Amino acid sequence: MHFHPLMDRWKGRVALVTGASVGIGAATAKELVRFGMKVVGCARDVEKIKVCFKYNFIVTLFSSNHLT
Repeated sequence: MHFHPLMDRWKGRVALVTGASVGIGAATAKELVRFGMKVVGCARDVEKIKVCFKYNFIVTLFSSNHLT
């Protein structure tokens, strides 16, 4: 885990990241986890977000495909 003085205060807290399966959203989720945050990732494509979950970028996942 990397130490960053500005991010240390967020360690252990929960962040909700939308668009977490690709691009900026995925990069943000990955960095927040690196800094010790618990990340809930939301995305439209459940298969893409499962990849992030598999590699521990995200601790909980949610896809709009689950909405009924």
